[in-house]
Amino acid sequence: MSRMMKMGTGTLRVILWFASILIWFSIFVPIEYLVNYFSGETTNYILHSDDFMMPIKTHVASTNAIASFPSGLYTTLMIIGYIMMLVGVFITIQAVSAIVRHIQEQDYFSTENSQQMNRIVKGQIWILGSSLLMACANQLTVSWLYRISQFGLGWDNLLSAFVDLIIFALIAMIYTRAVNMKTESDLTI
Repeated sequence: MSRMMKMGTGTLRVILWFASILIWFSIFVPIEYLVNYFSGETTNYILHSDDFMMPIKTHVASTNAIASFPSGLYTTLMIIGYIMMLVGVFITIQAVSAIVRHIQEQDYFSTENSQQMNRIVKGQIWILGSSLLMACANQLTVSWLYRISQFGLGWDNLLSAFVDLIIFALIAMIYTRAVNMKTESDLTI
């Protein structure tokens, strides 16, 4: 393996390690949603926080819409969606870390790498599910309060997550076929 490749894979492993640590700290973010919900401040937070944009300044949510905002549903969707996203990202990071480790060991075409590619697909399924829930939550804020979350998971992100899932699944399938072909080739020689 070339020196540049060793340095690149080593750097990537360090970055992935830090990303894994950040995910563990990110698990505390849903607590903010719970605190806002149980203190009755969810709607007020959405209306007055810098985390939400008001796309059209002339639209103002009515008092009735503010009072009827389903803050329990919003909180539930955001918490479950956020946790699902963390699980999906964690699975993906762990799988990529394992693949990078195998690359460093010069074990390019192995069944372990094929299994890790399938784990990346599973992680993307978690991310797709989280995108659906968070897009629904964002739709609630748009429909009731005319606010768009800067966290930014809307319906376009759901489509993007679905396309990513298809791409990763195709790559995993092609890679698994390549590993099987290599195994058959090794057995015939």
